Amino acid sequence: MKSLLLAIAIVITAGFNIKAAAPGKVKVYLFIQTRCPCIYSHKETFGKLLKTYRNQVEFTAVFSDSKDSDKDIQELMRDLGWKMPYVRDTGHRLLMRLHPRVSTDVVLLDAGKVLYKGAIDDGPSNMGMVKHFYLQDALEACLQHLPVPVPSAPGKGCLL
Repeated sequence: MKSLLLAIAIVITAGFNIKAAAPGKVKVYLFIQTRCPCIYSHKETFGKLLKTYRNQVEFTAVFSDSKDSDKDIQELMRDLGWKMPYVRDTGHRLLMRLHPRVSTDVVLLDAGKVLYKGAIDDGPSNMGMVKHFYLQDALEACLQHLPVPVPSAPGKGCLL
């Protein structure tokens, strides 16, 4: 019975591992909701990050709203033009562990340690004109083994 419970626990938690990514890779979780239009303000910036860092960073979209269907999620990802894996966090394990505040918040981890949490950029605060590329700056610093210049920045989006 114990081995059966252990096997079930492993299967349930397999998609929610925030330990170190593959050697040489860091991990970025992007928290989004299909019903929150705020993600569209980051479509271009985040899309460029996906292409630029895809060989060095593991990107994963996290959907924690139980109302988000697989069909809606796939439609959103297709509409955004982003090719990245996603997880459904309807049990809120990642949400409770990483504490993002709004849809569009990202969390950058290296070896399981949070290096950056917050906005992708400041475009929504500046009428679409990006002045600070927070996630890009954090990724560059992390990959060069330097301190992240801004470890957090408030995001704009729908409350999670």
